[in-house]
Amino acid sequence: RDGTFANGDLKRICTALANGSPTDQQRGATIAHWLSLAEEARPAAFVAYAGAFVTAKRDKVLATLATQKVVKAQPDCLDVLGREAERLMAVITRLKAVRAAAASTALAALGRAISLTYAELKADRAVMDYDDLIAKARRLVTEGAAWVLYKLDEGLDHILVDEAQDTNPDQWAIIEALAAEFFTGMGARDNDRTMFAVGDIKQSIYSFQGAEPAEFEHMRKLFRERAKLIDKRFLDQDLNVSFRSTQTVLDLVDEVFADPLANSGLAFDIPGDPPAGPIRHVASRVGQAGEVELWPVDAPPASDVPGNWEPPTRRRTLEPAETRLARRIARQVRHWLDSGAQLEARGRPIRPDDVLILVRRRTSFFNAMVRELKAAHVPVAGMDRMVLTEQLAVMDLLALGQFVLMPEDDLNLAVVLKSPLVGISEDDLFRLAYGRGGTLWRSLADHVGEAAFTAARSFLCRCLELAERAAPYEFYAEVLDTGGRRAILQRLGPDALDPMEEFLSLALDYDRTHPPSMQGFVHWIGAADTQVKRELEQGKGQVRVMTVHGAKGLQAPIVFLPDTCTIPQDRTALYWLDDGEPHPVLAWPVKVENAVGAIAQAREAGRRKQAEEYNRQLYVALTRAADRLYICGYEGSSRRPRNCWYDLVAAAFQRLDAEAIEIPDFGDLRNEAVMGVQRIRTGGDTVVAERPPAGTTTTADEPAWLTSPPPPEPAPVRPLAPSRPSLPEMPVRSPMEATDRERFLRGTLLHRLLQWLPDMAPEKRRDAALRFLRQPGHGLPETAVLRWTDEVMTILDDPDCAALFDPGSAAEVPVTGLLGTVAISGQIDRLAVSDSEVVIVDYKTNRPPPLRAEDVPPLYLRQMAAYRGLLRRIYPDRPVRCALLWTDGPSLMTLPDQLLDPHAEVSPAL
Repeated sequence: RDGTFANGDLKRICTALANGSPTDQQRGATIAHWLSLAEEARPAAFVAYAGAFVTAKRDKVLATLATQKVVKAQPDCLDVLGREAERLMAVITRLKAVRAAAASTALAALGRAISLTYAELKADRAVMDYDDLIAKARRLVTEGAAWVLYKLDEGLDHILVDEAQDTNPDQWAIIEALAAEFFTGMGARDNDRTMFAVGDIKQSIYSFQGAEPAEFEHMRKLFRERAKLIDKRFLDQDLNVSFRSTQTVLDLVDEVFADPLANSGLAFDIPGDPPAGPIRHVASRVGQAGEVELWPVDAPPASDVPGNWEPPTRRRTLEPAETRLARRIARQVRHWLDSGAQLEARGRPIRPDDVLILVRRRTSFFNAMVRELKAAHVPVAGMDRMVLTEQLAVMDLLALGQFVLMPEDDLNLAVVLKSPLVGISEDDLFRLAYGRGGTLWRSLADHVGEAAFTAARSFLCRCLELAERAAPYEFYAEVLDTGGRRAILQRLGPDALDPMEEFLSLALDYDRTHPPSMQGFVHWIGAADTQVKRELEQGKGQVRVMTVHGAKGLQAPIVFLPDTCTIPQDRTALYWLDDGEPHPVLAWPVKVENAVGAIAQAREAGRRKQAEEYNRQLYVALTRAADRLYICGYEGSSRRPRNCWYDLVAAAFQRLDAEAIEIPDFGDLRNEAVMGVQRIRTGGDTVVAERPPAGTTTTADEPAWLTSPPPPEPAPVRPLAPSRPSLPEMPVRSPMEATDRERFLRGTLLHRLLQWLPDMAPEKRRDAALRFLRQPGHGLPETAVLRWTDEVMTILDDPDCAALFDPGSAAEVPVTGLLGTVAISGQIDRLAVSDSEVVIVDYKTNRPPPLRAEDVPPLYLRQMAAYRGLLRRIYPDRPVRCALLWTDGPSLMTLPDQLLDPHAEVSPAL
């Protein structure tokens, strides 16, 4: 009754179960049944009782249910206790399933609420995410929209599916629907219609995007059967010829995946098809030199704790194994560059961009590798992905931006003072902060007589003055160019260079697309939590450090694989149970021990798929190497797990009878150690043909363009937009002024009216303008509606403007072209073309108009001169006239040619 359970009670129950009377046996079974079902009500009793039959984890029956003495006294007790243990395990399993069901139900309710809210937010904003686009497209072509397929089929002759191994089931459903007409009716009899899919199932490593490699095989069989039904040719072509790697590399790849353990997931047998055979590659680069090496695994350092009475006479370092391996790779590359080591298959010395270092994940080794390459003065492309606001250099720069906005923020000022940009000591900061009477900024002024504080205040005052007149990019560029970059690199090391450069790039982008404001920039970059993804497809004279996923599709003459001693961790918490119902069921066991029944099966299937993709990742990593491949690894606090990449490759090396040699261990700081490696090398006399450097003489049979650099592209590559130049604009009326709060909205609405109303009959324009301005979404008072309508009608009815809005005129006219070597792309607000002249009009809103054309800012004159230059090339037979329509008035101002001519020379700065 009180939930307790003593050993004596257990003994009596077991005795009754074993050899008691029927009544005693029934009573004992009833008590045991009550205890097992009452776990929630009597947890202590249940735990005590279950502990006599099952393990502490409650996942299996105890190996020993009774001692030999008990078995000898009661020969039948093992059978009785075994049946009770099995019954108890069934109850425990059911209880775990009940817990998982309850948690899954709660999660489904929560998830439904979140999903509905998310859908409502997307509908309110009229936006869709990537999965929405796929789902909508699938519904469009598969759920009764026959007219869509009919319209598409009229103009659809060829279907090409690239990277087919990474196509998910929803995408395949769209492809299947689009291709349906290729195999039915008249479409099936059209010999000109083709479908082409290219993909390598061995390289399907994007399961996080929904890719199902088995679906690729299923769709291949489906289309093959459809082609057979209509007597169409179906070519199932295996491409096993490699144009990238040497035979040495390919031999290792074939041997690694000859192991069934490694081969799992690289091929899928389809019922009715012959089983997939072993992987075999054929090298196109016959006779070219190749090399593969297996380096020993770097073990974690042994404990080097001094004895209790040992004096501190020697330096002790516990250097992580990953750091030692990163240094070994970096200094090996540095040795190749310094010694002029030859890349035999290319017939030239090794260059930095020949080297590609691949990792499975972005762990601490990734950063250590980049750091060691920079320390060895090896050109490196840096990290391919980083969260910019998490970089220390960027955090210091943002703190400086926040300081110039509010110097009275004591905490932020303390950050700036301690940053490399100022660099005062902890003691000096304490002297400033402790016992101060006001703000920290005021305390700094009170200590200005001391050298350290004088320099700090002088720097910060310059920053305040600079922020008053400079845009964010100009501000930060000035700070970094006048010693800030050097100070940051001295404190934080070369790792800080990439984040600073990316930060400046973002500042420049912000200045080009937003009003220049330090407060706006600091908020924009802080709220975005910007993750910078850098494209490293081309080495550009630098070593590349990338993940296997990022390197898919790339290659390099020399590839290092250092991250080979880890296996994927099963972090799956949710499981989809597909039992044949129209919609799978989402299950959440909360704890691993609650994963029983269907959840356990789903979990095991997920782990099997994870292991298969792990093998495919290894295939992708190995086949990125063109000439040389180096396998290495490091261990953490525990030994590497079985069947990791390193073990799979090491087993292949043993089967290939690799040569054991010793080479210098560049990871040793003393440069005295050697390490034993296994090497397979094949020499060759054939050299791969590479394009010679520019300026090299050519033979008579070679065209001149083979060794000539391509002509330079127009500068800049991105066309300049005259309406968004880099010169400072004229002042804007403040939206915070009581009389001018409507000016921004006014400019936008008047611009739209001037775009639409000229296309309407004159007698209908006023009513249309009133209806438009009275829309509730604009929130305008009636006085503003009437006033703005009168302003627009004044412009449209003005005889001087009549030609601008004739039927032959056009609004929002895009114009693109070259002025000299500069590409221009813009949009003209109003263009009127007649037999006698061409008139360009640009609307200017939200700004006070000048009284004379001579007072128009050079910014606008240069913009209109650019438009005039393009239109003169289109209409060389008639004059081009430019005008500005100031809606703040309104007034039309003609710009004479003599005013525009000095600005006709367009430069990339515009």
